[in-house]
Amino acid sequence: MQRILIIIGTLTVLSLCGGCPQTEPQRAAVLPAPPTQEGSTPTPAQIAGGASIQWLDSMDAALAEAKRTKKPLMVDFYATWCGPCKVLDEQVYTEKSVIEQAQHWIAVKVDVDKDQKTAVKYGINSMPTIVLMKPDGTVVQWVSGVLQPAGMVEFMQSSLDKARAG
Repeated sequence: MQRILIIIGTLTVLSLCGGCPQTEPQRAAVLPAPPTQEGSTPTPAQIAGGASIQWLDSMDAALAEAKRTKKPLMVDFYATWCGPCKVLDEQVYTEKSVIEQAQHWIAVKVDVDKDQKTAVKYGINSMPTIVLMKPDGTVVQWVSGVLQPAGMVEFMQSSLDKARAG
């Protein structure tokens, strides 16, 4: 079922952006407003005054926080020019069920145009790509493309125990 959702999501992504041009390394989408505090970027829900995922915008800061709190990481590799990345920001990451599940993770957005080194390190070659990691940065699972909110929650839930394991 997850493979079907991934295939449908990939096809939707390609149809939304006409095949989204890719460069080496993968790119990711930028949020609509500048950082409000060091390491934190507001989401559309936050701008509207609602609950939101608290995104960090530095992989180094996210890894340090994950090690400190022993929480796993959810890394969204995006590009500012990526239409599907904006769909995630506006329609998936703003859903209550996704926001609630994200509380179990250290969430970080990596703009692949600005942080190519991290994108290359994790082998990112398409956007959006969401990578779930253990607190030490070990990759547990990843998915490329847009998932519906229920699919995103299932993706995070199915990896949480493995991501918490030392």
